[in-house]
Formats: sequence, C-alpha cells, structure tokens
Amino acid sequence: MRWIPYIMLAYVAILVQTSLGRILTIPLSMGQVGPDMAAALAVFVALRARTAVDCMLAAWILGLCLDLTTGGGPGTATVVGPMPIAYALAAGAIFRIREAFFRDRAATQALVVMFFVVLSHSLWVTI
Repeated sequence: MRWIPYIMLAYVAILVQTSLGRILTIPLSMGQVGPDMAAALAVFVALRARTAVDCMLAAWILGLCLDLTTGGGPGTATVVGPMPIAYALAAGAIFRIREAFFRDRAATQALVVMFFVVLSHSLWVTI
C-alpha cells in the first residue's frame, strides 16, 4: 500500500470532517447526525486493499486520528484506543465480505459505509 499518499488523504479527510462536518451536523432528539468522512475513507480502503493487514492498519490509523481530534477539551480526560480498535475490526469485517458486493457502484458503497458506521460505533460504545 502507498502509505504517504494515504496519510495525506487521511489528513484531508479528518480536516474536512472536523471543519465542515460540524457545520453539516443535524441535531436530533436522540443525538446528532452528520457526515463521517473517515468512515468513507476506511470503507474505500477496505474495498480496494490488497491484504487484510494493510486494510486494518489503515483503518486503525484513521481511528487513532479520530480519537486524537475528538478530545474533551482542556482539563478533561481523553480516552485514546477504543475508536482505532473499532475501526480496525469493522474494516476487517468489510474486507472479508467485500467479494459479495459490486465495488464500483455508489449505492453499494453508501450502504457499506452505513454498515461500517453502525458496526464501528457500536463496537466503540461497547468497548
């Protein structure tokens, strides 16, 4: 895997998510709904990675970046670790079932991203 372009793309995805994602967030009665660019990038990598190790390592890097950007602010403790583990496990699951999907269809990718978000965030809450 080409790691330097991936890290630059991950940086841009995290930057877009933390800046524009907060503007596009819709508050609901049970929480907030907004775009998750890191999940979209993780699914993109999971659908196109050559090996499972590359896929899970790339998702782990994205999860670590998310954990580092979602700090509670000054004076509060930030737990680093649950989101990288959840992203790596969810990306590994997507990697294993990717042959069952048409990878080039936008609707398929959107459904897989939705599945990835539900799986990774439920693992994150459980951990």
